[in-house]
Amino acid sequence: MKKLVLATTALFSGMIALGQVTSDPPDFTPDQEIKIIVDLNATSNDWGIVEIATSGEDMYIWTWSPAEHPEGHPLVNGIGSQAWKNSNEALKMTKESEGVYSYTMIPTEFYEVDASTVYDQDIHFLVKPKDGGGYGDPDRKTEDLMLAVDPAITVKDPGFAFPLAPASDDVIAIIYEYSREDTTGGRMTKRDASTCASSLLGPDEVWMYAEVTTTDSTTHNISTFFTTPNNPDLLMDYQGDGVCTRYIVHEEFFAGVLPAGAVIDRVRFVPMTNYFLTNPDVSCGVAENRTEKDIMIQLACP
Repeated sequence: MKKLVLATTALFSGMIALGQVTSDPPDFTPDQEIKIIVDLNATSNDWGIVEIATSGEDMYIWTWSPAEHPEGHPLVNGIGSQAWKNSNEALKMTKESEGVYSYTMIPTEFYEVDASTVYDQDIHFLVKPKDGGGYGDPDRKTEDLMLAVDPAITVKDPGFAFPLAPASDDVIAIIYEYSREDTTGGRMTKRDASTCASSLLGPDEVWMYAEVTTTDSTTHNISTFFTTPNNPDLLMDYQGDGVCTRYIVHEEFFAGVLPAGAVIDRVRFVPMTNYFLTNPDVSCGVAENRTEKDIMIQLACP
């Protein structure tokens, strides 16, 4: 599986936090549209970027590899004689949640290079407000960041998450690629009670069972398997092309079911549907209403 986070070190930048940079989808080819996601809360914050973002300033991507566009190009990093103080509006990032920002691109088209160049050089960038300081003012930015772009070498399960060993405040992406689900035998399909025929699920028919295990080996769930499809907070977001996602910070997500002082050791998610509630005729036989393999995440520092 391709790397989902930064390398553990960066030149002149010190240690890089696990989980600060991810992509959606996590596995991609350079000619595919991706969303680069940055958790500012997991960066070093050496230049106060978290406080700058909290104050309401927009965030911009500033990127130089695998290529940097020259002055006059529509995707040049900055405009004018003091470019660092005037980021290009075309590079403004989307705020996903507090401290989490994204930028969507097709790498080969954005950088105007071939796929092999992207694989060789990866994607290097930083995040800054429109005015990045400099020219006598203190810099306002993140450290240098990187998204590794590696050819896929394994076939992943339809349901997966990244990062797989997050810290307590990392954003976790839960991905379910329903288009790759093996629906043989009716798994993750709807049953017609009159004909027993199976049909594929619609955009709003995938939920995720969510369970947490604390360090004392006690498990807690937000809803049971039977009631998960009744909980709108557990409905996955349909992104198109058979892909459903959710982005969470696990300590916040499970806060309502954890006893005071409990420490999370691992979390478990199971993409599922509610066919057994909408198609209750048992004469159709039994088919699995959940994906075959659980999504398991072990915390980096329980």
